[in-house]
Amino acid sequence: MFACFTTDGLEYQVTWRPTAATQVFWNQTWGNSYGLDYKLTNLPLDKHWFRVIHAMPEFASAVSVMHTLASGLNLSVMYSRSKGGALMSNPETGDLNSASRLDLRLAKALRWGRHKAELALTVQNLGSPYKDGSSSFRFEQRAMASLRLED
Repeated sequence: MFACFTTDGLEYQVTWRPTAATQVFWNQTWGNSYGLDYKLTNLPLDKHWFRVIHAMPEFASAVSVMHTLASGLNLSVMYSRSKGGALMSNPETGDLNSASRLDLRLAKALRWGRHKAELALTVQNLGSPYKDGSSSFRFEQRAMASLRLED
């Protein structure tokens, strides 16, 4: 059986630089719960198509703020949220998932011999664990240090 569907939605992105040292990125998107719904053609409406029909979250938003401090440290704060998506949902119950995540990153540019380098500390998901990638996997809080070298 051939199935075809199209989605309608609304999305916008804004970039703002309030100071020379600060950048702000903002994004929002609305999907199938706000009258911006799927148009289905020959699509079997059973549990196997639940994740396809609800693949696009009802709402998603992200904001990132990046600021370079006078000391040369770069601080980034990123927050994202999605509501009513079916990627990791249970089609048997009709549940739709929501998730939110807050990440922080602190980085310092430096030189290592003749190489440009960056030393960074990143903390991901300062909030509660959420389903990600598979219904049995939960994205937990994690921290990592990284060193990047350039030629």
